[in-house]
Amino acid sequence: MAPRVYRNLDEIFAGEYEGMTYDEIKATFPDEAKMRAMDKIGYRYPRGESYLDLLSRLDPLVSMVDCASITNPHHSTSLDFESLFASWHRCSHGSVHELESYHEPLLIVSHQAVLRLVYCYLMGMTRAQAPRLEMPLHTVIRITYDGWNPPLEERFWLGPDPNADDGQRNL
Repeated sequence: MAPRVYRNLDEIFAGEYEGMTYDEIKATFPDEAKMRAMDKIGYRYPRGESYLDLLSRLDPLVSMVDCASITNPHHSTSLDFESLFASWHRCSHGSVHELESYHEPLLIVSHQAVLRLVYCYLMGMTRAQAPRLEMPLHTVIRITYDGWNPPLEERFWLGPDPNADDGQRNL
């Protein structure tokens, strides 16, 4: 299989805070940090994205075109993330998935927020778990699914020190 690049696998765009660490945002914009901590799923960085936006961006990856039951998060401020993810998960099972259409091993290299959502989707977890799920850096996570049994997960650490601060400690 030839490598493919999907721009919809890019990390959440932090808008005006792009390039800043969580600690820098907390020190410089404490009110924004508090709002993000209260609603990590729905919080949208100023001129940036939220997990809801990211979920919308991932739609084409799971071929959700035929699934009209998903509300566009840009048209609703009271969108329930649980319902959106449930619809995304439910509808994608009824259509041909870009991810699941491959009949050979598939390697996804992406950023933590994207990997959290894809991981939860593949492992059958709720989307409420995604924003706080720790995704280890420098690790290959192999998920094997045969269609009949629960998914099997194996992790392969590639280095450096797994106990070093990876920037996720204060999410």
